[in-house]
Amino acid sequence: RDSFLLSWRPSKLFTHSEYPVCVRVTDEMVPANASLLSNEPRSHEDRCFVIQMMRCRVCSRQGQSLAAVAHEWHSGSWMQLWGANPSITNPDVLLDNVLLRLGPSYTVKEGDTLDRLAARFGMSLQQLLLVNPHVREELLMAGERLCVVPAVCS
Repeated sequence: RDSFLLSWRPSKLFTHSEYPVCVRVTDEMVPANASLLSNEPRSHEDRCFVIQMMRCRVCSRQGQSLAAVAHEWHSGSWMQLWGANPSITNPDVLLDNVLLRLGPSYTVKEGDTLDRLAARFGMSLQQLLLVNPHVREELLMAGERLCVVPAVCS
C-alpha cells in the first residue's frame, strides 16, 4: 500500500486552535480516459479531518537558523531557544519541518491580564502577543493556555 505525506505549515496569522481540512484522493492508476471507455468514473474518496494547532510550537524551514526563528517569533535569544530544544545539534542550520518548542505553556488564572503576565515572565506585551496571536485582552479567559518565553538573563 502506498503512502503519501500531506504537509502544511500555517503562518502566524492562523489564530484558531483547530482547522478543518478536506482532501480528495483520486486513484491516478486509472487512466484519465477510463470513463470514456467504460461507464465507471475515476475512483476518488473525500476525507475530512481537523488539525489541532499546537501552542508554543513552530516548524522550521529548510536551512533556517535558531537565530532566525527567535527573531521571527519572539525576538528572544537563540540560545534560549536552543536550550528549549536540546535535540538540535546545529543551531545555525535546521532541517525542514523540525518541531521546535518556543517556550513553556501557562494556564491563565482568574484575574490574570496580559500586562501582568508579560511583566511576570519578563516579556514585553508585544512579545507575549507575538507568540500568542490567538489572544485578545478582552477575551482572555481562565483556563486558556498561553505560550510564554520567560526572560532568562537581562
